Amino acid sequence: MNYLRTLERGKVAGKGSPSRRQLLKALGVGAAVAPLVPSLNGWAQTTSGAPQRLLLLFTPDGIVPEQWWPTGTEMAWNFPAGGICEPLNRHKADMIFFKDVPRFNGGSGGAHEHAMGGLWTGNSISGNQGMAPSVDQIIAQKLPKATDFQSLQFGVAPFFNAGDANAKADSVNSYMIYSAPKAKVPAEGDPYRMFDRLFGNGFMPPTPGAAPGPNPMMERVRAEKQSIIDYVTGEIADVKLKVGKEDGSKIDAHLETVRDIERRLTGSGGSKTISASCAPGTKPGMIDLNSNASHPLLMPIVNKMVAAAFACDRTRIASLQYSRGFSNTVHDWVGAKATHHTLSHGTQNAGVLAKIQNWYMGHIANLIDELKKVDEGGKPMLDNMLVVYGNEVYLGWTHGVSPEPTFWMGKLGGVVPSTGRFLDIGGKYNWNQMLTTIANAMGVKVDKVGDLGTPGIIPNLIKV
Repeated sequence: MNYLRTLERGKVAGKGSPSRRQLLKALGVGAAVAPLVPSLNGWAQTTSGAPQRLLLLFTPDGIVPEQWWPTGTEMAWNFPAGGICEPLNRHKADMIFFKDVPRFNGGSGGAHEHAMGGLWTGNSISGNQGMAPSVDQIIAQKLPKATDFQSLQFGVAPFFNAGDANAKADSVNSYMIYSAPKAKVPAEGDPYRMFDRLFGNGFMPPTPGAAPGPNPMMERVRAEKQSIIDYVTGEIADVKLKVGKEDGSKIDAHLETVRDIERRLTGSGGSKTISASCAPGTKPGMIDLNSNASHPLLMPIVNKMVAAAFACDRTRIASLQYSRGFSNTVHDWVGAKATHHTLSHGTQNAGVLAKIQNWYMGHIANLIDELKKVDEGGKPMLDNMLVVYGNEVYLGWTHGVSPEPTFWMGKLGGVVPSTGRFLDIGGKYNWNQMLTTIANAMGVKVDKVGDLGTPGIIPNLIKV
């Protein structure tokens, strides 16, 4: 492949390993096509290997303990039959499931509010807001800029619900990511805007200093029921002529994922389940983001978008927030008759709460499937990732945050040498040490994340 030989000559000349931008330039890829080209096998010949990535996952309102904790030993363990985490069984070999990791509560006021602000910051709260950067932002701020987005925040209904007065954008219940004290970073709950940001900026770059808004080109594409891929088919064909057969297949698979996301967003055949009627004020064929009934429709779309964003190296650090603290989603598709938050306050609701949590774990299992589907040098992309789950509270009916319900997925390119484990921490190491371990695993050497707990990392989890 001539483009690789060109890059190799540059490397020999002392210029170091080429960046993704250099690789795309060598392929003759323009700005509109770049997000549609995933990481290719041939690039491993000129680079140091696949990038390492972090994804923070969130579901709200606590767990039901007897339906959550596995039983068994470190290497021989099982989830409760029919329990919350049963959908994760197919990914057990890729997991480290933690038990009894103490988390300290550093706030006062609204329970869910300060629980959200302290989840990924590990810090004391003031005015129900985080007073330090969250661990993903600590990492993003310290690592060299290698992608167009240093971090991305995905969300499914983090703000929206019909008639939900508590879901306004200024509510701290909707924020778990902070870039600095009181500097809330919102999860993008509009999948149309996120899609345009990821895959459409090359068609019409944002004007410097202008407020974010709809991309007219993308609006036209959707109105005409077309795909952005249709506008760049010639360039994509040229790229495929320059790469090997396996890389050509990878490009095709990535393009099909993008097309599927588009079809689901416009209700044009991506999924037979897209049948939500348009509410007044919504565009024909588009999902009503203010409807409670849209929540199940959005979950697989956003999952696919997260996987696609990592696959085409738009970012290496991301968070995915299903709903929010104080969730007012009514999960009537599993038999719930009240909001998730309301149900979480009563032990008598444990049965339906477990069904809600099981439903979320099913979507997390599907997300992991999407991450595994992406091939990187003969291995699933998940092998080069660290996926970390957290919940703002442990028990909804007490508002207690300890112990933190959490697990890891992925090997982070070998930084996490051993998975398939159930680790009962027994209170010996705390949540701040967990956050510190995550930062160090991503190559950011810090002694402590947050002002609670104790410094240091949890031993025997990562290679240091």
